[in-house]
Order: sequence, then structure tokens, then C-alpha cells
Amino acid sequence: MTTWTTDTVLLPVPLKLAHRVAAFLESLEGENETPAARGDVGTVSDADADATVLVPDQGLWTEGMVRQLADGLTYPGVTALLDRCAAEPDRWVVKSDVEQAGGISPIQLRNELGALSKLTKRLFGGAATWPMQWRKGKGKYYYRMPAAVAEWWLAARAGSEA
Repeated sequence: MTTWTTDTVLLPVPLKLAHRVAAFLESLEGENETPAARGDVGTVSDADADATVLVPDQGLWTEGMVRQLADGLTYPGVTALLDRCAAEPDRWVVKSDVEQAGGISPIQLRNELGALSKLTKRLFGGAATWPMQWRKGKGKYYYRMPAAVAEWWLAARAGSEA
């Protein structure tokens, strides 16, 4: 747990993300500890001990999480959206462009995104988390995937199609 010292700063954090920020800070404080000292022995495999990437407004993602999602995802609209975001990392992708390119109705993709939330809750426990950031502006929805997550997604998809 973080304590107040002369090296501590106040940082505004949206209330809905406070628990994630607290967990992230705790993970940083324990970076120099061994897995045994943290009590992590037997809970983290070498494959899952990847680097983490913070997806804004969503949370931390690892390569293992991305592989798990790619293996468990059965929604073609969401898959098309994730594929498009991965093909254009760090750029905002317009949801309607993906719908039009894939012949997917807006209602279908909206429903699949809801199902994605349920899937990630089940796969990773706790709150729903997506490997992409989203925002609404000018009557449209936009999605963006960090470059590292995009690289993991493309590798996972290539592996699952082989």
C-alpha cells in the first residue's frame, strides 16, 4: 500500500478506475521482489509473466491475455473490429467503417461488444476490459489499440488460424 511521503503526489483518477490504479501501483511497488516474496509462486507461469501494456480506460493487458481472448473469441464483428484496430495501431478506427467493410449491422456489432465485455469478465475475472480504447465523438464511435497490444493480437490471430 502506498503511504504519503515527500515523494508522493496527488493524481486525479476517475473513480471508476481507482481500483485498477491502486492495483497497478501495488504491482509496481513489488517489481523488485521475487515471486516467492510476493506470494505469486504457482500462480504466474513464464508464459503469462509478460510485459504489461496499459490500455487507457480499460486496464493492463499482457500477451497471455491477448492470446486467451483470441482463442476464446467467437464474435465475427468484434474480431473484425479488433483486426482492423491491430492493422492500424495507435490510430482511431471508426466503428461504422468496420461495419460497412464487413457487412455487419450496427446493432449486431453493438450486441457483440456487449458479449465481449461478458467474455472478458469471465476470462479474466472482475471488471470487463477490452484490448482497445473507445470514445464517442460527432455521433460516431472510435476505437484504438496500442501498438504492443496490436502486435500481440496479430501474432495470436496468426497462431489461431494455423
